[in-house]
Amino acid sequence: MKILATLLRYDYGIKSRGISMERDAFFTALKSVSESVIPFWLEDNGYPDDIEKLQNRILAAVDFESPDLVFMVLMTDEIRMKTLDEISKKTRVMNWFCDDQWRFDSYSQDIAAHITDIATVDKYSFSKYIKLGFKAYQVQWGVAHYNLNLEKAPRQYRYGISFVGQRNMVRDWQIGFLRDAGFKVECFGTGWPNGRVTFREMEEIFRLSKINLNLSNSEPVDYRYHKYLKSRLMNRICSIQWNLIDYLRHIRRAWRALKNPSPKNAEQIKARNFEIPGAGGFQLSHFAPGIEDYYIPGKEIVLCGGIDDLIRNIDYYLAHEKERLTITKAGYLRTEQYQYSNIFRKLLTELFSC
Repeated sequence: MKILATLLRYDYGIKSRGISMERDAFFTALKSVSESVIPFWLEDNGYPDDIEKLQNRILAAVDFESPDLVFMVLMTDEIRMKTLDEISKKTRVMNWFCDDQWRFDSYSQDIAAHITDIATVDKYSFSKYIKLGFKAYQVQWGVAHYNLNLEKAPRQYRYGISFVGQRNMVRDWQIGFLRDAGFKVECFGTGWPNGRVTFREMEEIFRLSKINLNLSNSEPVDYRYHKYLKSRLMNRICSIQWNLIDYLRHIRRAWRALKNPSPKNAEQIKARNFEIPGAGGFQLSHFAPGIEDYYIPGKEIVLCGGIDDLIRNIDYYLAHEKERLTITKAGYLRTEQYQYSNIFRKLLTELFSC
């Protein structure tokens, strides 16, 4: 089986953000389960500056390699629908859809009509694809690395509470709320003072934190968040620290958030749900529909509702270390079955048995 892996080498295609999960996890997993995986890195072939060149390059690569499958993880229109149509006439084309929980109607179902096979991480969208007559497979996120020995040595914690993820207004509000409640939270990722970390550094943070927060970036249904947005807007208006361009940009961003809430208004399972326990960390996460299919809440991970429930759980599990460690170990052991190599082996077996 020959696979042309059409992926981003860097996170969101930006070199300064480091290696992408697609390169670190998906490409590595595909190589472990297929005898021939040819990389087609989008950045090396025109993305994002020359999209026309990218179309010509991928068509040429398909003609030259004659793969059994072209595997993609599309974000927007980097590969045009006309190009997908041309490739689909020559071989099978599968796209891994990451955000069907909120993009099915606005994006995914349109792309699905131009490819041969669909992999979706959302079980509810899986049913929609099938109903529409598409050939779909239900998949889920997982872990790329799973080689720890939790019994090897006593754990020396570096952090009490940590969070790894890109900073945005929703998460900014949640972290600020926790800090106002008296908790010290160390944050890592684009936009936070600590900055981005590598995948290996991220795994180390997970293992050496008493509590790892898995914070949503979906719009919360909480009046206090909307008060925060209004307060942020007023602070920007009253501030004299910005030059005119920055001043207008930040006011526009805050006003847009108030008037046009994010389409991410539903919680969803993300890779982080698996990465934290897979690295040997204790996970405190917002509830996402379907997460109970993968972990036993309260036994392998801990789930919460709103911000007040988050605070109650932080208080409880900081004070109950034995219970916290029991959950941590159980979550780690459960994650063994969610390695990407296993996920892709199952997916490809189903795909080529049809």
